[in-house]
Amino acid sequence: MVAELDSLLSGMFRMGASSLMLKVGSPPLYRVQGSLVPSEEEPFREKDVKFLLEDLASPQERDKLLREGQVDLVVEDSGGRRFGAHIFRHSQGLGGVFHPIPDEVPGLEELGLPACVVSLAHRPSGITLLAGPTGSGKTTTLAALVAEAARAGRHVVCVEDPIEYLHTENGPGLVHQREVGIHVESMAAGAREALLLGADVLLVGDVQDRETVQAVLEAANAGILVFAAVSSARTVSALEKFLGLVPEDQAELARTILSWHLNGVVAQALLRRRFGTGLVLAVEVLLASPSVKDALRRGNLQDLPALMRRGKGLGMCSMEASLEKLLARKVITRDEAWMLTREGEKEGAPL
Repeated sequence: MVAELDSLLSGMFRMGASSLMLKVGSPPLYRVQGSLVPSEEEPFREKDVKFLLEDLASPQERDKLLREGQVDLVVEDSGGRRFGAHIFRHSQGLGGVFHPIPDEVPGLEELGLPACVVSLAHRPSGITLLAGPTGSGKTTTLAALVAEAARAGRHVVCVEDPIEYLHTENGPGLVHQREVGIHVESMAAGAREALLLGADVLLVGDVQDRETVQAVLEAANAGILVFAAVSSARTVSALEKFLGLVPEDQAELARTILSWHLNGVVAQALLRRRFGTGLVLAVEVLLASPSVKDALRRGNLQDLPALMRRGKGLGMCSMEASLEKLLARKVITRDEAWMLTREGEKEGAPL
């Protein structure tokens, strides 16, 4: 790795930063407690950023960067610490955002997830969608769900792009991790091959196309427990996005199959603590009660927010209720809650 980038990555630990950002015309920026803090380096020139970032990618990753304008990858510094990297093209050339990947997978309780979410890792089969925007901790939660399933003695197949957390200790279970572009051609292909591998549990790192939706539904039909990530801020919008990838003439069938197999939808966000350091998790949970399944099958997704509020006794929780709890405990500020609410409103979330 280029020595300058190695030093910048190591600086994340000195600064207590959650990410490092590189951009032409700007000094490297660290995100510390939600705020951007410039490093002491000079502003980067285009050739500097191009050299630093393109040097990291493999030939296949460079091809994807040229073809799609962005690529996700994992890099290591000289000390063997691993970082997730998102490299992308923008109006001034190349940019990059890096975040550290912890060596150990945290437990679900450690992350602050409610007991009903932990129980989803022990369902015999079905589908759980995990929603949240970039930077919401979806990857960490998915890794914790995989570790929980492996400790229960199950065979887990993960299809990821890229592989971030490494599951080296599987307990009595077994975890196979496969990366798109290296081990499998696509998310959909990896999901379908999980059936051939005899998976009990399937992790799909991102659902972005019709083929992946169909592969997820097929896996659930085959009796596999599926965890799938959807980039959406709220539970209902995640369902809308998932189903919206299906052609209109297949929408009713997709809703029906999903209603048979859905276990729940979890949406999460990370917010700055009011006092001290670190981030705090806000969680929205929609569980597949009979009423929720019926509304989903009929296509009445507009009824789900009310059903979620009425399902409090079952463990359901709206994002609004989660924020109110954090505010009551004085863990976050009203401004922080308002910003998250505004993000949800952009997706038409019922807050």
